[in-house]
Amino acid sequence: MPRITQPSDLPQPGAALPPNGKTVLIAEDDPFIARMYEAKLKAAGYNVTLKNNGRDAYQAVKAAPPDLMMLDISMPEMTGLEVIGALRGDGYDFSASAAMILTNSSSEQHQQLAKSYGVDYLIKAELTPRDVLERINAKLGLSGPEPAA
Repeated sequence: MPRITQPSDLPQPGAALPPNGKTVLIAEDDPFIARMYEAKLKAAGYNVTLKNNGRDAYQAVKAAPPDLMMLDISMPEMTGLEVIGALRGDGYDFSASAAMILTNSSSEQHQQLAKSYGVDYLIKAELTPRDVLERINAKLGLSGPEPAA
């Protein structure tokens, strides 16, 4: 099982890449995980918006659509899947904003619902932050070096 505290998974001071012009919204109610992914993505050149509950994430996406939204399932007010469902119900254009669920839940029901929405379903315990960054880069059509370790 990968560890999330490998030195290569933590951004190094002064090692940030130049901005890539892409915005990622992270909806995560665990402050440690939210800050870890915020630091990793900022070091990779992303603009990052953090929200700690589903309702705030939903409202932020409606107000300023990000290039990618990374949603936890278990959050106060609305789950990540409820956010996706509400946006779909509003006729939201997902071709402009990719979405992925990043969760600890290995629930088959959650995975099937995410699949029906066309959303990537990533289980935190199976991936390092570097793995998640690589998936985000691939989803947004970006590649290239990571910040120097």
